Amino acid sequence: MDLSNIEQKGQIPSAEEMHSELMQDNQKVISILTLLFESLEDLKLYGFADFVGERIDAHNKHQWMLRSTLK
Repeated sequence: MDLSNIEQKGQIPSAEEMHSELMQDNQKVISILTLLFESLEDLKLYGFADFVGERIDAHNKHQWMLRSTLK
């Protein structure tokens, strides 16, 4: 999986569509970072893994905030 899976749009979508796409794209970033984290742990690059782990935590928080705005 790579970041090229996040597509650009030619037209401006509605607010609901933007919100939905942002949630989907953020989940893709979480998945990519998780794969990276696991690879770094396997390679015993713990300092970099800690940094990536913090980014995962931040994106999970963003995902939670995005979900909560739908309610």
